[in-house]
Amino acid sequence: MSGRLRAGTAKIDITAPFTVPYLGYVPRQAYFEGVHDPLHARALYLERDGQAAAIVSLDLIGVSKNLPNGDLRHKVLERVGGRLNLTADALLFCASHSHSTPEVAGITSLHHLDDARAWLNDLAADLAGCLVDAANAAQPTEIRLGRGAIETISANRRVLDKNGVLYKPPDRIPPEDMARPAPIDPDVNVVRFDFADGSHSALLNFTCHPTTVQVNPLVSADYPGVAAATVEKDSEGCRECLFIQGTCGDINPIGGSAVPDFEAVESNGTALGRETIRVLDEIVGCEPSPEAPLRFSARELEFPRRELPGPSPLSEHAQYAIGRAGDLVDGLTEAESKERVDELSQAARQTLVSARVMIEQLAEIAKGHDPIRSTQHVIRVGDLAIVGIPGEPFSRLGMAIKSQSPAGLTVCAAYTNDYVGYLSDSESFAEGGYEVSLGPWCPVGPRGGAVVVQSALDQLAELWA
Repeated sequence: MSGRLRAGTAKIDITAPFTVPYLGYVPRQAYFEGVHDPLHARALYLERDGQAAAIVSLDLIGVSKNLPNGDLRHKVLERVGGRLNLTADALLFCASHSHSTPEVAGITSLHHLDDARAWLNDLAADLAGCLVDAANAAQPTEIRLGRGAIETISANRRVLDKNGVLYKPPDRIPPEDMARPAPIDPDVNVVRFDFADGSHSALLNFTCHPTTVQVNPLVSADYPGVAAATVEKDSEGCRECLFIQGTCGDINPIGGSAVPDFEAVESNGTALGRETIRVLDEIVGCEPSPEAPLRFSARELEFPRRELPGPSPLSEHAQYAIGRAGDLVDGLTEAESKERVDELSQAARQTLVSARVMIEQLAEIAKGHDPIRSTQHVIRVGDLAIVGIPGEPFSRLGMAIKSQSPAGLTVCAAYTNDYVGYLSDSESFAEGGYEVSLGPWCPVGPRGGAVVVQSALDQLAELWA
């Protein structure tokens, strides 16, 4: 007879020093001035029949493989050493994508910052310790699966009208003017880990950009931090709650975004946390997920790059924009009123943003046409599937995977183990818009989404064979 599943969880604070920048507009790397709420990592360690797997949820914007110290996940594995029976194929680092966090997604480089390198070394050590703590806490565990829904905190940010114009929140158009539906994914996927000592931990999966307070000088885990903290505080006997971000490439929060709004952070996170607790309470008496081998799959993916324009026109436009911004700044000294200063400052900022975008686009063109390679991971635990996607997929991709999955509950975990940018379906790519425009946020072409979905379904079929 095979052994029982054992699981354990642990949590640590990963708030970075203010010398590590976040991703801004102008300047592109900006620096925090304070902490609104701390950032955390939560580790889940699983073992059965000599196999081990682990999931680490991180209050970070992403997890690039190309950080100054190399691949953070592999650095953590090196530090864990022989203490845990973990391999790279069975370890998922899942970022929440909260934007008021350090810039470790790789949109910009941190290689020139010694303070970032030092913090990443400390972070690797801390995450290794957190994994060991979770493994040391492991005990016989039953898993229960549940699903709720919440439709009041998210909106599709790519609303296409019949004239081919894209709108995004807070702009609204009547449904009859839409060229196609603009769906959200309201699923609140919940996994309850009931430990032998009577306590439990939770895994929460929801699909919505944590950009309620993006480009903001205060550190914040955004609504995922509030949701996880609400569950840990108000679900009786709960140890840790891991938040796993869904395929939210085209889904925004209601409230915030353009103007930082910590009230919306609190209300959205609290609503999500309460729905999670409702599901946890609902499934506590249900039959556990059937025992099954702990299995995992890692598949190398090759994403075709997008078509690239020639560099000459972009270079000329960027040079003009930089010169124009300089002229606007020079005009500040002669401005006759505060209103005129504000007007010139805003115009200069917008022009610098345009120049910066073109410079980043030129850098993408310089990379050439070679495909982008990354790895997609799937873990099976009983009748639960966790699909780790190395980028920023649109919501319809996650819904396609879930609708065709053989698992009892499928969790699509975006921003996992790497960041290759936005991944769209071909229809959305053809429609245009920011998400699919040329830049380090979208080097992948229109087939990126199809690559993810097909690989996920093949990996799921393999694990459920």
